[in-house]
Amino acid sequence: MKKNILIQSLLFFLPLATLAQTEESVRSQDLETWSALEFEYEITPKLSLNLEEQLRLKENSSTIDSYFTELSGKYELWKDFSIGTGFRYLKSNDTNGKIQGYESHIRYQFDASYKHKIDKLDLKYRLRYQNKKEFESENPNEATTRLKLSLDYNFKNWKLDPELSGEIFSPLNETQIDKYRITLGTSYKLGKHSKINAFYGFENTTNTENLKHSDIIGLSYKYTLKAKK
Repeated sequence: MKKNILIQSLLFFLPLATLAQTEESVRSQDLETWSALEFEYEITPKLSLNLEEQLRLKENSSTIDSYFTELSGKYELWKDFSIGTGFRYLKSNDTNGKIQGYESHIRYQFDASYKHKIDKLDLKYRLRYQNKKEFESENPNEATTRLKLSLDYNFKNWKLDPELSGEIFSPLNETQIDKYRITLGTSYKLGKHSKINAFYGFENTTNTENLKHSDIIGLSYKYTLKAKK
């Protein structure tokens, strides 16, 4: 049973790897840098709040792509299954077309997550619905569903355990994939309350005339505080 679950999880990445090879020669290329600061407050062992500030750079990490503030919460309904929600205020830098400049967006999201363990391997699944709206724009809201799978292996006597994740993005009520992202990263604890996370990943757009491949380098710092009992 465990072996079948592991094989099915690994098969999740195969279609993404295949897509990465298709039409690669016609994709525009970019190198992005993502940096973030996070604060997590654990109200109870099952309930937590998270505040995040993030900055993303594009055009070979020479120009601001976007920056945002996000407030989110997570609640464990029962063992290994949790739900969450979040709200993001986003400033996006539009550098294409006749009208350029920063655009203001709001985005809300709802998550359902499940995790389980096979020996030293942690598997995590997340289904997300998100809806984004641009201020002072007549364009319709962007409603998207996202499916993410993460594999985290715990090496004995090793503090930099790797985590591989893959995620697909699809418009609501449609079966096509608009974008997919694969990342490989790790984290390192700096003490009782804080840790840093680093990752490399790539993201490809699909089903569009302007195909794009982005390599992504990410670094974040997270501080966690638990409520006193």
